[in-house]
Amino acid sequence: MPLLGEPRKLLRLALEDAFQDFDELNRFSKEALRFSLQAKSAPILRAGVEALITEMDQNDELDVLVAAARTERPKNARLREIEQRLLNAFDPFADVQAPPALQPKVANTGAEAIIVASAGFPSAASFISALGLAELRVCTLSYALPGGKSVCGTGFLIADDLILTNEHVIRRATTPTSPFTLAGAQISAGFDFRTPGNAPREYPLADSDWLVASNPEQLEDGTQGLDYAVVRLKTSVGAEPAGAMTDAPERGFLKPVAYQPSTNEPILILQHPYDELDARQSPMRLTIGFVLDAADGVIRHSANSSPGSSGAPIFNSRMELIGLHHWGSPDFNRGIQIGAIKDDLIKKGFRMFS
Repeated sequence: MPLLGEPRKLLRLALEDAFQDFDELNRFSKEALRFSLQAKSAPILRAGVEALITEMDQNDELDVLVAAARTERPKNARLREIEQRLLNAFDPFADVQAPPALQPKVANTGAEAIIVASAGFPSAASFISALGLAELRVCTLSYALPGGKSVCGTGFLIADDLILTNEHVIRRATTPTSPFTLAGAQISAGFDFRTPGNAPREYPLADSDWLVASNPEQLEDGTQGLDYAVVRLKTSVGAEPAGAMTDAPERGFLKPVAYQPSTNEPILILQHPYDELDARQSPMRLTIGFVLDAADGVIRHSANSSPGSSGAPIFNSRMELIGLHHWGSPDFNRGIQIGAIKDDLIKKGFRMFS
């Protein structure tokens, strides 16, 4: 069914907002979509946008158009809204409920109040911009095992060529006697997987010595470990352009923040959960919840997760990286505070995080 009416208008306005003139739009179309507008449209921005929407709609590739535009303009709020409204049909707030301790206050009417001081009043524009950049830096991690089985999880860039994930995500690619049972080329990191029709950009890990540092899920004495692993990519993905255009921004990486979350503080997770219906990892999902408690380097929280979400970044309401999600139960989910991981990496000699 062709895109008509209000949805088409919203997409047109978003593209006009993202690309300021016809030449810029045509360059995006040629470099990112391999399609020239010059033979299809008068050299006017609105005419070019309409021609581009029509062409991609006829080819049933509107999801490709929006995903490509989001990659080139990750800070654009209108494009993000379009991606959610037109393509994903996914409401990250739909299943969010306040913790019991907050519910009486939420239900109260009357004078306004600051319920969780640490949540503050983040700038909407800054939040949307930071979220768009964070999406570029989160990836899938997957590898096949003998016998046809496979392992998948989530990870994210913490340096141009380094990904942070859970130790239990890469554990089956290693053994105690040989930390590199699988070659790096057999382990894939997939970026820019945001919509079902948008295949991830796949990057292999380094050929050898891809496991840089780790701390197990459980220590030898039976106590809880930090369950993290830092793995090295074959190329410096974070230093590469995030899109196909010559002026596309660098992908960049997330910077860990030593932060002590407060009980009832809102948090969000960017993740690639496993979709049992499609039998593969989902495009990037965002879930929102609350901190139930945070102590001893752990964050217990209420944000939804599923298999495949392990290794996902946890952010506070200012889009600061504060945790590494790693475990779930029927009653709560759990992450490791990023400050605890930073401290362990510094002890191991990684001064870049000091």
